[in-house]
Amino acid sequence: MKPRPATDVPAPSPGAELTRRIRWPRTAGLGLGALCVAGGLWQHAAPGWLWGLLALNGLAWPQLAYALALRSPAPRATELRNLLVDSAAGGFWVAAMGYNLLPSVLILTMVAMNNVAVGGTRLFVRGAAAQAAGVLAGSLLLAPGLEPAATLRTILLALPFMVVYPLIIGLTTYRLSAKLARQKRELERSEHLHRATLDSLDAGIVLYDASDRLVLCNASFREVYGALGALLQTGQRFEELLRSAVQRGLIPEAAGREEAWIAERVWQHDHPQGPLLRELPGDRWRRIVEQRLPDGGRLGFSIDVTELVRKRRALEQAEREAREARGLLQDAIDALPEGFALFDAADRLVMCNDHYRKMYAASAPAIQEGKTFEELLRYGLARGQYPAALGREDEWLAERLDQHRNPPGPLLQELPGNRWLRIDERKTRNGSLAGMRTDVTDLIQRGQELQRLYKERDVYAQQLREANARLERLSETDALTGLANRRLFDRRLAEEWAHAAQRGTPLSLLMIDVDHFKRFNDRHGHQEGDACLREVAQILHDCALRAGDLVARYGGEEFAVLLPQTGGEDAARIAQRCLDAVDAAAIPHGDSPTAGHVTLSIGVAVAQGDDPASDARTLLRSADAALYRAKRHGRHRAMVRETSWQALDTTPAVDL
Repeated sequence: MKPRPATDVPAPSPGAELTRRIRWPRTAGLGLGALCVAGGLWQHAAPGWLWGLLALNGLAWPQLAYALALRSPAPRATELRNLLVDSAAGGFWVAAMGYNLLPSVLILTMVAMNNVAVGGTRLFVRGAAAQAAGVLAGSLLLAPGLEPAATLRTILLALPFMVVYPLIIGLTTYRLSAKLARQKRELERSEHLHRATLDSLDAGIVLYDASDRLVLCNASFREVYGALGALLQTGQRFEELLRSAVQRGLIPEAAGREEAWIAERVWQHDHPQGPLLRELPGDRWRRIVEQRLPDGGRLGFSIDVTELVRKRRALEQAEREAREARGLLQDAIDALPEGFALFDAADRLVMCNDHYRKMYAASAPAIQEGKTFEELLRYGLARGQYPAALGREDEWLAERLDQHRNPPGPLLQELPGNRWLRIDERKTRNGSLAGMRTDVTDLIQRGQELQRLYKERDVYAQQLREANARLERLSETDALTGLANRRLFDRRLAEEWAHAAQRGTPLSLLMIDVDHFKRFNDRHGHQEGDACLREVAQILHDCALRAGDLVARYGGEEFAVLLPQTGGEDAARIAQRCLDAVDAAAIPHGDSPTAGHVTLSIGVAVAQGDDPASDARTLLRSADAALYRAKRHGRHRAMVRETSWQALDTTPAVDL
């Protein structure tokens, strides 16, 4: 196992040294004291348990007391309590010996000596009380008889304690005295070394106690305030020394306001806030730092800063001249009617005029000398200053930085509120970049106004075309169902017939009627009737699958389906699809003699475009006649008319 590093060894607890110093004198004293008490107990014919208790007190208790004190978080307090236990035990043994005079006096005296040596008068008094308590406890517990006379055996057993223990106390005291003497010599050497060290420092050091009296000062401090001479003695108050320095003219800045200055300096001394710069005669300067110590004293530290002050003055003069020159330049660029900004070779802002800040109002708080161009751009981006960057901030930033570092020529830049700037940037010989911003908002807005007028003209023309188209659609659309109305149906019928005649293709027409619709309205109301018509219209629209098919509301509850290039079989199939779809929808009809839901009657007519005996009107009359025939045959069915009548058996068997 590796030895534990020295840094891991716990530091001794406060008071542990006292515990270690007392251990062996207590061990020897209690051992010899037990021998002394044994003579008294022998003479008194004490019982056996007292002998056992004496052995514990004389042999075991010293080691137990040592262990308790070392393990305690406050060893000194524990050790003082242990001494009180020793005092109480001594009183107890006085009573146990029947107040035998010689051993009793020895025990009480030696214990009192210990208390005085360790704790002074206070511990002596407390120890005396503990002894009295021990005597009282022993008297009450043992009720001993009074035997003050000592036998020869008792005297002999008391002699070691009477002779050896004082020698131990004397030896211990001698060792302590020698240790104190060594520590005193070391302290004197240390103090001499410290004073020599302080005197060798080039800084003035002075120490005042809690009463603000001088404790010490080094040679450098005496050299600075040498005019005070003999006043720099231990015990002099700070204010007295201060007044003497002012009276001797050592503080030029106090001239003419001595009392006020002294009051201010005393307050600063009592309430140290930070370094002080103090002028001395001959244009010499000291930097003074004062600090309050934990004991209430004050430590002062001062160094000569004359050269630094003179250099600072020269620097301040140069800075004033530079500020004046810069002020002239700033006045010149502020007089420009355009925005101006100058960035150094590291792309940091050197100066700009008020026009520049006003143009970039959102970035104005960040437009400060030393800020980089990129920092200003990012600040403006975060506040929406560049509309062109919206949604592409990173890409825009990269483009603008490249344009800034490699000026391509004049640029147009948009700002909020439809404001526009013309940017002209140029590199200087030393790598700096000068930029001008010219407000061209009026020119851009005039161009935008012309573009807007042209665009509005085009928009108005398009809106007119769209409005006409909407009007045309509205004029050909049924308002209730959204299907084509009668007008559109008539036009499409004529057009499709012309196409069929030209191409010689078939044209089919379905005329559809909602069965017993008047009864539906009477039973369910007109609002439900309108809803029923809309639902039927949607079903019919879905059944006409081709783009060229037309589903129209012909009038009231009657619908028409125009099927270009559709023969009889396909037309019959579509009619059947319409019947089945309405039946599947099962729209309730509470007063239909045909079925419990809404049903359709359909008339189907088919004409051949190249038949000279046919035309659009003939096709319409044929479909209408087919519808009439479907109604006469019980409704809820479709009838097809080509060269002869054909009935489609579409009625569910359960309803017939």
